[in-house]
Amino acid sequence: MVYKIVSSLDKCFPDRKAADFKELKSFSMLKNERYSFQICYDSDPWLSLASSPTVIGIESPLSDSIKLYKVRNVPCDHPLRDNLADDQFERTTPGLFPDVLEPMSPGERILKSNILNAVWVEVEPEGKFPAGTYPITFTLESPDGILRIGVECEIIDANLPDTDFIFTQWFHVDCLRDYYLTGDYDRRLWKIIGDFAENAARYGQNMILTPVLSPELDTYPSIYRTNVQLAKITCENGRYSFDFSRLRKWIRVCEKAGMKYFEINHLFSQWGAAKCPQVWAVKDGKYQRIFGWENDADSDEYIAFLREFLPALVSFLKAENRLEKCFFHISDEPFKDVIEHYGKLASIVKPLLGGRPIMDALRTTTILSRECATFRYPPTTTSSPS
Repeated sequence: MVYKIVSSLDKCFPDRKAADFKELKSFSMLKNERYSFQICYDSDPWLSLASSPTVIGIESPLSDSIKLYKVRNVPCDHPLRDNLADDQFERTTPGLFPDVLEPMSPGERILKSNILNAVWVEVEPEGKFPAGTYPITFTLESPDGILRIGVECEIIDANLPDTDFIFTQWFHVDCLRDYYLTGDYDRRLWKIIGDFAENAARYGQNMILTPVLSPELDTYPSIYRTNVQLAKITCENGRYSFDFSRLRKWIRVCEKAGMKYFEINHLFSQWGAAKCPQVWAVKDGKYQRIFGWENDADSDEYIAFLREFLPALVSFLKAENRLEKCFFHISDEPFKDVIEHYGKLASIVKPLLGGRPIMDALRTTTILSRECATFRYPPTTTSSPS
């Protein structure tokens, strides 16, 4: 049996050995900071599951502030696009990748024989401990008796200050709905949204992607994500009316979870702003998709829609005293060949946003010119909406 405490930045792939990694003997953190590291371990190939060691305790003044997680491996068929590979990637071929953290309790077996495994350790004092050096010792029971492995934690006499830094990572409600098989913003989905948003906020996220319209991100032309549009839209005789009550609930749920800012989803398709996102409305008494891949981004019909929709949205956000917390998107990752087109759309949309900023992600133009040219216009056929 080989055990070693290692950095949280080390990737404990199952085909590696504990001996491959540098041992972490000590670390420092601020009083209210969160720090993570790993215990990696491998064994003789003939060790049976029945004789696998178990974590039987944590000996430390900080024990109540320490959480343990099993690091689970997941299959990865396509780690990256071939044309992005370089010597900065640790792995570029398919395999098992350490990824999922599964909460564990003392007494659980932690080893599968003949492969490298890891336990993720999270230390979060929450400002409850004075500055000083604290030992952390893990005790494990194995066929050889009680094993002990430890590390020293120095708590520095300072606190991590509050910051006005805005941090977002895309929050895909459609993925939550698809994975958990919920209804359209039913009670269960709202609970899941709140739980996931709270967990994201716990790790520093304070802005959340808000699907006022269903985002079409990282999708091929003619393919649609599950509709999770917050805005309820009615179209009668060519005029639109809007109900933002579901957006109001979204704001309340996300703010309760710890979010402070709202990233309004993209108003045009990704990689060039050539087409419209999917937009759903009650039209002629039927709930249907009224815009999508089949509609040009600068079509008269869609621009007319935005000229009604965006002022109504801005008016609602003003009434809710949330407009100053909102940021908008045109289209993420525009490449150099569409700068003029992107600018045209921005010039139409910007006056409708109540003075709020527009933010969009960028990539290097060399990659985008090569990768994204084929995504500019969809094929002539379209699939049924999901």
